[in-house]
Parts: sequence; C-alpha cells; structure tokens
Amino acid sequence: MNRLDVRGLRGPRSILAIRRRLLELDGGALLEVIADDPALVSDLPAFCSQSGHRLVMAQEKDGRLNFLVAARETRNSSQDRPVETSYCVSAAC
Repeated sequence: MNRLDVRGLRGPRSILAIRRRLLELDGGALLEVIADDPALVSDLPAFCSQSGHRLVMAQEKDGRLNFLVAARETRNSSQDRPVETSYCVSAAC
C-alpha cells in the first residue's frame, strides 16, 4: 500500500500533496494518508467528491488522522488538464 505523511502541512498544501500522489497511482490503488490538520476532516471528502477519488476510511486517534483514499479509475478528467481560455476582442465573437 502507498503511504503519504502530510503531518505539519496546513491548508491547501496537504490537499496538493495528496492530489500529486494520487495522480501517480494506478486507478483503484489505495493511498494511506497520515495527517494532523483537523481541516482535512472536511477538506479531504470534498476534494475526493470533486476529483473522482473515493474516500474509503477516515479515523482520528489521539490527534492523528488516518485516511484511506482509492485513486479514481480514469485519469483523463478536467481536473488534470490545464484550463483553456480563449479571448475575443472583436464584436464578431
């Protein structure tokens, strides 16, 4: 099983580290996340819901948070591609 320790990271830095690691994994692979940021209790389920990953388990013991996340099966989603923006400066657009 893959393991990622994000203890000491706060705010979006922990989610970014988790996202990077999940993108390296094959679909369905499990990632164990060890954390101490209480915000992850709400942030990680929201991230998983938006990005297609699946939160399998979440538990807290003595201030240590443990999560188990399954990487999404398909890796070609809009979350992975840069946003393409086009601008029109003429009235013909």
